[in-house]
Amino acid sequence: MTIPLVHLNENIYPEPLKFKPDRWIYNPQLDHYLFAFSRGPRGCVAINLAWAEMYCVLANLFSRYVTRADGSVRMNLYQTTVEDVQMAHDMFIPVPKLPVKA
Repeated sequence: MTIPLVHLNENIYPEPLKFKPDRWIYNPQLDHYLFAFSRGPRGCVAINLAWAEMYCVLANLFSRYVTRADGSVRMNLYQTTVEDVQMAHDMFIPVPKLPVKA
């Protein structure tokens, strides 16, 4: 089973394509369905380091580029559309539509 099949399942995540981080805060049962680092004996060895780095990168990114003091967004897609970055193929990892813009 691939990650997109689980993470885009509407039975588990209502409106899976919407950015709703509060779904994780108010529903700790969803941790069972988080497969970002795999599970079992072949899971990510450095999972704790990866989580720490992700928190730092996302905090830095959001504080610099995403929101202004009034709450409006500063970061937008450049010379591309949403369809260019959405998953079009499931090749064990999500892949956008082909050919990819360079």
